[in-house]
Amino acid sequence: MKILKIKLKQHTPMIHFQHDQEGATLRASEVKPKLDKYILTKLGKGNYEAGIKKAKENKWILGDHNALNYKMRIEGKNKVESVHLNVFSETKKGKTVYQTDQFPFLLANMGGKESEDELMNLSLYEHVELVLSIPKEGLFDEIDKTIEQFFAIHNFGQRQTKGFGSFSVISRQIDEGQTQKVSWDFKNYYLNGTPLMKFQLNNDNELKRQQILFSVIDFYWRCLKSGINYTKRIIPRNGMGDVQIRFKERYIKSFLWKYLSGNDLTWEKRKLKKEFQLETPFPERQYSDHSYTPSFARGLMGCPDKYEYRIPQNEFIEKNFKYREKVKSETIEIENVSKKIDRISSPIYFKPYIVENQVTVYILFDEQLIKELKELTEDERVYKFTCGRKAIKLPLIPESISYINLVKKYHLALFTNNDYIQSTFGDYKNNQWTPAKISISKNQAGRTIRKWGNMDISWKMVPRDFNWKNILDPNDNGQLKYVSFAQIIK
Repeated sequence: MKILKIKLKQHTPMIHFQHDQEGATLRASEVKPKLDKYILTKLGKGNYEAGIKKAKENKWILGDHNALNYKMRIEGKNKVESVHLNVFSETKKGKTVYQTDQFPFLLANMGGKESEDELMNLSLYEHVELVLSIPKEGLFDEIDKTIEQFFAIHNFGQRQTKGFGSFSVISRQIDEGQTQKVSWDFKNYYLNGTPLMKFQLNNDNELKRQQILFSVIDFYWRCLKSGINYTKRIIPRNGMGDVQIRFKERYIKSFLWKYLSGNDLTWEKRKLKKEFQLETPFPERQYSDHSYTPSFARGLMGCPDKYEYRIPQNEFIEKNFKYREKVKSETIEIENVSKKIDRISSPIYFKPYIVENQVTVYILFDEQLIKELKELTEDERVYKFTCGRKAIKLPLIPESISYINLVKKYHLALFTNNDYIQSTFGDYKNNQWTPAKISISKNQAGRTIRKWGNMDISWKMVPRDFNWKNILDPNDNGQLKYVSFAQIIK
């Protein structure tokens, strides 16, 4: 029997029900099945079933569930109490409702819970220790050479595709031997061309640091998938006339939509709004007509079970001499007609890695999920959308998106597309933007240089909150703090 002790650094918190209990950290029940599958797939050179066959030949399999024969124990060390979200209560309709502070991507607590125990919260430890007891020498060698990369490409717990539950190996010890430090070697962990983004966290409060990190990922993801609409509707004081739309510059069109349009394709959003009459009465939107056939494209970025629409009506209700706008709420239920697809998690996922204040977020792709979607027949991919008594069907077309190509074009668009430049670069005064001008030239080596005034802005983005302040530094008006983009070159 050989003992392998692994020490992990926890870069981002996990989302937990039992966040206040001892041991609210990684669970062996999640880690071991993932590690087993990863090892068996590598053993079969990409074929999981072939890996199982080889493992059985080596007598590494325990029982009838294709579980590898070793034991795992996990213990969190030095809990970071400051990362916990504040819990508070309020009375709604005569009932006490418990809530937490808002946190990006943590949707489970929205609307509050009748019991504090039902709330989700964040769990973070300075480091986590794994102890693996492995009876077979060959299996020990396989785990020992694999485990660093395993943790480099996996997250754990809820919302793991958005970067929660990110860990990395920082040391290893075999039996009672000397503890060996492990250096982060991203070129060994990730494929050539893997996209990444970098930014700085200049804050000492751990909760605030994590909030900033996930707010940046949230802004990035919104711009990519759904688009940004941080405009504001201002109601007339006397309740007469139309609403006023302010901060029109706080609108960024979804890059997914632009990507599809560039390939003579389109998504489902316009079709759903038209068929289910979900358009906002004012202002009336102008759409450019084209003959592209719509498909359920947003489902390829993570498929929800429903869409919720709140549609302002440009009609006003008076109460206590104040007016508010009427809002019509509609729900579109979404289901796979063939029942072959239970749910689709995002094939794009984020792996944050933090050293002091420097954050690197590796943007990874779930190739197995993409492969499985493409193997389905056209009939198995059809989705049904139901709103009230009306329903329509749209296809899911995995071939319509090359994910790594989508992300790389997105990064390029962040500093060359006019919409993004006007929204993320320029001089901000009196709620008005003066769009930045970019000059393009080449240096002596022939490399293209893009400059914003006197500043090189190659591969930069300013992430913004709902008030259009720079998330990384609310006081700099977007001039100093930004996200940089790159890709791994081997």
